[in-house]
Amino acid sequence: AGAIILPGAVIGDEAVIGAGALVRGEIPARSLAVGNPAKVIATVDELRDRHLEQMESCPRSDRWRRDLDPAEIEEMRRELLEHGRVYMP
Repeated sequence: AGAIILPGAVIGDEAVIGAGALVRGEIPARSLAVGNPAKVIATVDELRDRHLEQMESCPRSDRWRRDLDPAEIEEMRRELLEHGRVYMP
């Protein structure tokens, strides 16, 4: 969303461009680029591995928020404040 791709920029296959990035030059295949100007900060595989690792150490719910009762929602808010993220479907 809101990324700007300048004329002549080349983005490799399966690359991920962050929201609001300004892309110029070349972004390699299967890389994650963010910023202004966009810089590669990781590969797609590194990003996936990082999220899988975080999913093991952070709280997660296997149900949608609309299916939770108020006490469960409050517990999730506490976990979010403590861990900084909660994974949901």
